[in-house]
Amino acid sequence: MPNYNMEVPLEKLRWRCPAESLDFQTTDEIAAITNFIGQERAQKAIALGLQMKAPGYNIFVAGPNGTGKATIVKSILAELKGKGPIPPDLVFVHNFEYPGEPKLIRLPAGQGKDFANEMDVFIAELQNILATNAAPPLKPQDEGKRAAKKSSRDSATAWAQNRISELKNKYPDRHLAAHWDRVQAFLVTALEQWQAHDIKGMPFFVECRANLVVDNSHSSGAPVIFEPAPTYNNLFGTMARVQDRDGLWRTDFTQIKAGALARANGGYLLFNLPDAVSEPGVWRTLKRALRDRRLEIHAHEPVTAAGAAPLRPEAIALDVKVVVLADLDEYYHLYRHDDDFFEIFKMRADFDTSIPNEASAHRQYAGFIKKICQAEALLPFERSAVAAVIEHGVRLAGLQTKISTRFGEITDLLREADFWARGEKNPAVTARHVRRALDEKNYLLRLSEERLFERIRAGRLMIDVEGQKAGQVNALMILNYLDYVFGYPSRITAAVGMGSSGIINIEREADLSGKTHNKGVAIISGYMRSKYAHDKPLSMSASIAFEQSTYSVDGDSASVAEVCAILSALSGSPLRQDLAITGSINQKGEIQSIGAVNEKIEGFFNACQAKGLTGTQGVIIPRLNLDDLMLPEAVIEVVAQGNFHLYAVTCIDEGLELLTGVPAGEKDAESKYPEGTLHYKVDQRLRELSKEKKDNRAEEKKEEKPEAEKKESAKPAQR
Repeated sequence: MPNYNMEVPLEKLRWRCPAESLDFQTTDEIAAITNFIGQERAQKAIALGLQMKAPGYNIFVAGPNGTGKATIVKSILAELKGKGPIPPDLVFVHNFEYPGEPKLIRLPAGQGKDFANEMDVFIAELQNILATNAAPPLKPQDEGKRAAKKSSRDSATAWAQNRISELKNKYPDRHLAAHWDRVQAFLVTALEQWQAHDIKGMPFFVECRANLVVDNSHSSGAPVIFEPAPTYNNLFGTMARVQDRDGLWRTDFTQIKAGALARANGGYLLFNLPDAVSEPGVWRTLKRALRDRRLEIHAHEPVTAAGAAPLRPEAIALDVKVVVLADLDEYYHLYRHDDDFFEIFKMRADFDTSIPNEASAHRQYAGFIKKICQAEALLPFERSAVAAVIEHGVRLAGLQTKISTRFGEITDLLREADFWARGEKNPAVTARHVRRALDEKNYLLRLSEERLFERIRAGRLMIDVEGQKAGQVNALMILNYLDYVFGYPSRITAAVGMGSSGIINIEREADLSGKTHNKGVAIISGYMRSKYAHDKPLSMSASIAFEQSTYSVDGDSASVAEVCAILSALSGSPLRQDLAITGSINQKGEIQSIGAVNEKIEGFFNACQAKGLTGTQGVIIPRLNLDDLMLPEAVIEVVAQGNFHLYAVTCIDEGLELLTGVPAGEKDAESKYPEGTLHYKVDQRLRELSKEKKDNRAEEKKEEKPEAEKKESAKPAQR
């Protein structure tokens, strides 16, 4: 009979937050939290990365969404805003020697804007002088027009020389000194051509303009830039194109546009890496810019006319700290497949999904709830509601000793609980409103789950929750829809016979088995050899299958159930169908912990409810999962009534005894199992299979010998 000492006590089924330990009646009485809950390790890594000045110490912030990593990083960077030296303005000007390679001028913050404005005014005034002096006389004659243009040219040239001299004194930057001389020489030539060739209209003098691409005139310190849409153009800049008078598309240095990387130069740039790497060319260009510490602005799409050479603006020297947000999978993918990755992202900040479940964390949770209530004008939360939120945080963490830091989900729960409290015109949110928010959200997401259990109730998905059958057991599976995870039972069957194929994984044969499940099946073979092959070969073929399953199977949490099905088929001992079992087995027969234990228990509970509770039904789980239990109140209530049971086991033998009611049996000094035990029956059956195989081989050899003699006698006599 089952060992009922393995039954899990009621108090172990859920960790409860004692509301009386919270020293307030509502969150109106407490202060909002001003710091961040947990994540000290990540914050330390970010701080260290920001302080490191050596090349390559850009920061990769890794962690799941909803852990607050973006909020924390933005907050840390916001503290740096207004601190540190203000970087220079960046201005592109025409390169008079090599027109296809615009030159970059760096000016102190604020001077770039003034310089660009000065050049616009300079050109407007120059054009005004030309227009005024070149106006046609009252009695127009060709000679008079040319004389007027010559006079206009001379006036403009003289004015330009004087004005450039003033600008030289106003902008003494050494990088501009040679530029002024070239502007002056260009104007002399341009004005001569305008006068000599009788060009109609005013010259545009585009070459004299200045294109301010980074303006730090309003900065009070190092820039902090968050780029929400990290496309190629938004990150690295581009060159726009315009139509000229002839309708042709063209570009020049005035169309150069800076991106976030240039605007953040001298400071900090933050963006979401998955959004960036999904854009063509972004990752390659980012690597090159950070590795070489220089940014070359190119048009992502060709913008020049056919046959025209593209512009190659002077590169911008980079001194920027880049911080990217992603998850660990992205980090390891880049680390494994990109040799340059670690050279440019030397600092990783890991955001954890949970913190220790202790009194200090409860106080922080309460302070966080108050913070959200203040920020979003939510109703105050009674301490019972705070306790319910904390319990949900423990459920999210998946371990009674931890509490979740997925504050995106917690914040959603607070908003939805507030909604239901307001609907009842309640002055504060209670635990009932928190539970209703959870129930309502689950209801909206559980359509697939309901359809599956309707099939179980109707018998279209064959699941037995009563009686006993050999070679058949209820395993527990989960379906993960990312925003909703639920468990359900799956029937596993085993068939055994003589042969040498070992264990045949039918899911693998159907290409429905993942690598981890395949490993679990291989471990079962190891367990079988260690248990029964010490004095004989395992001469058997055993097939295992998940009946009526069309889903891909992965993970090894069904390996205990698979062993039970095989041993039941070998021994002839039937297994209880009112129990389901989950767990991972090792080669020694020890039962290891599995994931999603709460969802799996709920899955079999829901199946039993669908087909009718008998009072004997229950689930067998690994004892190592006891600290993971956070079962819903509906399940706990039925367990308290004695109508559903939960058992915790440490080894396969304990699970077998619960399922069969037969002692498992241990080897004696002669490595034999006691008669009547389950392992004895299995061992005897394996001996029979081995003997049958041996006898069959002997029979085959007997048949082969006469046949060989017959062939020998049929040979012609040799002389």
